[in-house]
Amino acid sequence: MKKQLTLKRALCFLTSALFIGMAPAAFSANEVAYGSFLPPLHSVNKYGLEPWLKDIEKETNGEIKTILHSSGSIASGKATLSAVRDGLLDAGFIANIYIPDQMPVSMVTTNLAFLSKNPLVTVGAINETTLVGCKECDEEYQQLGIKQLGSYVTPSYNLMCKKEIKDLDDIKGLKMRAAGALYTRWAKIMGGVPVTMSNANAYEALERGQLDCVIGSTAWLKTLSLWDLIKYDIDAPMGSFMGGPLFAFSAEKWDSFTKEQQQIIIKLANKYVVSTVMGYIKDSEEVAEAAKAKGVNIVPPGPKLAALIEEHAKGELDNAVAIAQKKEVKNARAIAERFVANLKKWEGIVAETGNDQEKFTQALWEHVYSKVK
Repeated sequence: MKKQLTLKRALCFLTSALFIGMAPAAFSANEVAYGSFLPPLHSVNKYGLEPWLKDIEKETNGEIKTILHSSGSIASGKATLSAVRDGLLDAGFIANIYIPDQMPVSMVTTNLAFLSKNPLVTVGAINETTLVGCKECDEEYQQLGIKQLGSYVTPSYNLMCKKEIKDLDDIKGLKMRAAGALYTRWAKIMGGVPVTMSNANAYEALERGQLDCVIGSTAWLKTLSLWDLIKYDIDAPMGSFMGGPLFAFSAEKWDSFTKEQQQIIIKLANKYVVSTVMGYIKDSEEVAEAAKAKGVNIVPPGPKLAALIEEHAKGELDNAVAIAQKKEVKNARAIAERFVANLKKWEGIVAETGNDQEKFTQALWEHVYSKVK
């Protein structure tokens, strides 16, 4: 089986190399080929994956070599899990929203996106919930053949449109990019028409009239060049993306590392999950200012939309539990309620650390990553 996987992986890389006119990379037992479907300039790659992989090489004194394949060059968001599991990649960002039926336990917390008000609070809560003492989470990843080391959280998603949106009535019938079932449902509740596609395809879809709006992060105005086409950013927090592990290894690759190497990788995952969130926040704040010069109007929501968001969030815990129970997830309500309790806990922690990156990283280590084995 291992030989077959090696051949499959070699063929995949050879094909990619032929397309871009380069010789295929050499393979070795200590190389980590990581797949990200996000574009190179995306905040996650810039602040998280690139420095994380470089530091793995540095901290292991070159014993582990790494390579980042971005833009879905090896596997799309939907195909990353199978690519890691089948050996085409050693690790990758597994976005559960693309494969919810394969990751129903992971989706319990992802479907609580509208409870996220502060990404630092939420990243602490989601990782404590899923990495520490979640038997159901551990069992799901074991069955998938994956070792996961944590999830990141975006700043709140906004509704960004080509035309002016004064209130809810202006949204009716607009085609909007919506990620996964959670935002597909939300788009319908607002009166919009959800369109499922990768955020990397949003620019072209907006240009061609296939989209009127995008539900996503303000940072995308720059990283995806959406500010060329988007003219209104409705500053109404619509939850956060927190969909699946950013640092996910195949179990086989993880087991090939020494205990010392594993500990190095865990410590670096702790560091760079924080770096990713902090960087994303920084990009969103800077882009919000720069967008004004690009002709983007950042405006508050109308009263009807604001009220709808508040009312919608109230029912999300019961909704997430109901979805999980239909998929026979054990203890779904307990997982959801533990996440809510951890949100409250991390509100207190963030009240002490503030936005101090070093202090927050240390807190995340003490409460979460020091307990990861």
